Amino acid sequence: MRCLRSLACSMLLLVFFSATALHADFTARGRFLYQDLEIDLSGFTGRRPEKPIRLADVLILDQNTNTVLAQGATDLNGEFEVAVPDNQTRAIAILVVANSNNTPNLFQAVVVQTSTNRNGNTPHAFEGGVFANHSPSQDIAMGSAVARYHQGGEPFNTYDTILDCADFLQLVDGARPAQSIKTVINFDITRTDDFAYYNSNAGPGGGIFLGPDYGYDDTIILHELGHYIERNFGDFDDNPGDRHFIGDNAQNPLLSWGEGWATFWGSNVRLWRGDLHPNTYVNSVGDSTPGNLSFSYDLELRTGESASSENAVQSALWDMTDGPSTPDFTPGVDDEPGYQMTRAFSDTWLTASLAMSGLTEPQSLEDFFDTWNLGVSNPQTETLRQMFFGNHNVQFFPDAFEGDNTQTQAVRLSFAQVGSGAATHHTHYPQGDEDWLAFDAFASVKYSISTNTMRDGADTYLSVHDAESVELAANDNVGTPQAGQNNAFEVLRSDVQFQPAQNGPLFIRSRRSPSNSNVKYGHYNLVIAAVTVGPEAPNLQLSTAAITVSARRGETRERNLLITNTGTQDTLVYALQEQLRNFTVFDFPWLTPSRLAGTLAPGKADTVTLFFDSDSASLGQNIARLEVQSNDPNNSIRPVAVVLTVTQTSAVDEQLAPLALPTAFSLGQSYPNPFSLAHGAASARIAKVAYDIPAHGRSAVWVTLRVYDILGRAVRTLVNQTMAPGAHETRWDGRDESGALVGNGLYFYKIAAADYVAVRKLTVVR
Repeated sequence: MRCLRSLACSMLLLVFFSATALHADFTARGRFLYQDLEIDLSGFTGRRPEKPIRLADVLILDQNTNTVLAQGATDLNGEFEVAVPDNQTRAIAILVVANSNNTPNLFQAVVVQTSTNRNGNTPHAFEGGVFANHSPSQDIAMGSAVARYHQGGEPFNTYDTILDCADFLQLVDGARPAQSIKTVINFDITRTDDFAYYNSNAGPGGGIFLGPDYGYDDTIILHELGHYIERNFGDFDDNPGDRHFIGDNAQNPLLSWGEGWATFWGSNVRLWRGDLHPNTYVNSVGDSTPGNLSFSYDLELRTGESASSENAVQSALWDMTDGPSTPDFTPGVDDEPGYQMTRAFSDTWLTASLAMSGLTEPQSLEDFFDTWNLGVSNPQTETLRQMFFGNHNVQFFPDAFEGDNTQTQAVRLSFAQVGSGAATHHTHYPQGDEDWLAFDAFASVKYSISTNTMRDGADTYLSVHDAESVELAANDNVGTPQAGQNNAFEVLRSDVQFQPAQNGPLFIRSRRSPSNSNVKYGHYNLVIAAVTVGPEAPNLQLSTAAITVSARRGETRERNLLITNTGTQDTLVYALQEQLRNFTVFDFPWLTPSRLAGTLAPGKADTVTLFFDSDSASLGQNIARLEVQSNDPNNSIRPVAVVLTVTQTSAVDEQLAPLALPTAFSLGQSYPNPFSLAHGAASARIAKVAYDIPAHGRSAVWVTLRVYDILGRAVRTLVNQTMAPGAHETRWDGRDESGALVGNGLYFYKIAAADYVAVRKLTVVR
């Protein structure tokens, strides 16, 4: 019977032949294979191809005494032929061992631990056959023996994966590892945890330790081997280790770099050996039946953001080398359109293993980025910068407020920005960059000045200054990072609570914390908001939050809006702005306010008259958003919904009007498409969508027009109202319902009107 064979007591593996010359009495030959488990993003597929056990030791044993009679190794096809000197009739056992003693310049081994063998260091062995009463003059043709799933296949899959790693290293670095790669697989079924880690202290080159579920998870095995490569071939890894979490966007960037590069290495090994979909990472649950999976993801998709995410790091590196020839889910297509940066893995390898190895500072993705652009011919710096940002929100570039590096260059925030708690986005780039902001403060208000959404390793130090540069308050970190805690680096944000002694300007200085030398850059949001407001402060009150008017074609209407300052001491300053419902500034020809700005002392009020011109409006409903912006710390922005409904002037007009109207529903292609949220004039950052409503035997129909992401989730409602027949146009500025800009990528917009439904695509580029 073929079975697993324990060699726990076989220091006999080290027993070699004596110097006495012996002739080869018989030859043993055969082939060893292992059963692989095919895996994809959904888990194990159920296919179990058989693969050769390559370059592994073969032992010819006396079955009864475990004496080693001869040894050799399998070839790249799993075949072996071993000459055996013998002069006795005995029972012969043939074993294949997950060890490389008999292959020159190969140093690797796989050890299995179980509940009964927790500390064994003997490489795993699989018995291919036992031949009883064997005559020494009779050759042995063993045939093929297969180490199957849960019957020895896991250690040999691991061994074969280590060999792929060693051979790929030879390709890019010139030689296989000169020290042993030892992997320990634990098959203790009494364990309730699972694990996969690299320990640099386990032997000369370190060791890899795998839990019982991971014997067939090649992506995990290669990831841990990537740590071995990082530490032993260039030492470009300052990974602090400890627990980490897939999808965590606020990790220590040193950890993100070490973990992300390790996965990048494994994907390139799989690409080199010809795996289908080398861009995937799969974590199974050890169950070979289809559909059993812990998690998986595709490096081509955005599964993390910024250099403080290991997912973003590995995917950003993958984007540098990926191209149309990559056997991913979209063969023949470059998955980074517009970037054209298909660089060889050897370029990234030389940058990391040679150029970065001389750095004395802690190493992260930003060091790779800087080193790449200094040391690689044709570095494509701007292409790389935009690719990292566009695909993974890695922001290695100055922010939109530069230069704001001194108090005299401070960016002035409006009352509306402060009163609404609006966030301004900043980067600490280049190294040593400072960000200064200023705003007019009230003595009656306590302010919160804080940073949040810390990414790319951001660590801020905030301070508040007066006009004479005197520091009034400061804060470094709101907490202390704890190793192994998810999003631990969010505690590196800063928060200052401050109430000035008098009205006047305050200046906010943000710089990188002087106590953190892990990384140089980082990006973050800075928010200034009112926490408590006294009665002395300006207080904006409006007489109404909505104005609805109806008019026949050719008629005009007027409505009054009362604006009052109910504060007890400070002057209210206000301004009016016309907007679309999606917060886009727009000048409505049918709406004219009698005044657009004013100043009110405490207790005073202004009356603003709104004039409505039906001739300048469309038939049916016309909707606008009138926004009153002020220095009220609590209500800096107050919206007023304005609706003008226009009807026909006579029955004759209603009979003639359909002749000029569309005859069918239609939904046009958005323009421009794609449209950019980052470049060009404000008008170019708006997607326009045209649609037609026919007469359809009625004066109006209910129209719903929404934008959806690629998962079918509603992003923004553009139209949801009754619309009169005619040619219409709506606009989208790339924001979701909360007013936040959406990410780049493919979106869909869908119209539903009466029994008409249509869907079209649009692309957003940031």
